[in-house]
Amino acid sequence: MGMPTDEYWNGDPQLVKYYRKAAEIKRNERNTELWLQGLYVYEAIMDLSPILRSFVKNPKPQPYSKAPYPLTKAEKKRREEAEAEEEAKKTQERLREMALAFNKQLTEKKDG
Repeated sequence: MGMPTDEYWNGDPQLVKYYRKAAEIKRNERNTELWLQGLYVYEAIMDLSPILRSFVKNPKPQPYSKAPYPLTKAEKKRREEAEAEEEAKKTQERLREMALAFNKQLTEKKDG
């Protein structure tokens, strides 16, 4: 959206500068959005590329990203914390399964 005609002719002359700066900011934001969209498309194609190769036996595509890319440091930190928490849960579950299997073996030795 450009500067309204009435403001251009009858308003403060400094407004032109601010409207121009706002247009530049919007243009840069749009350019970044399009670049990010291209990055997502590129990643999706790369994830699918194994199935596009005819000489690969049993091609399997890579899973698509589970969440959007973090755009700020705070988002990146939250994502890293969530991934670390998820990994800790997986490790805890594996350890629990190992303990159950070990206890089962001990019980079988006692009974047998």
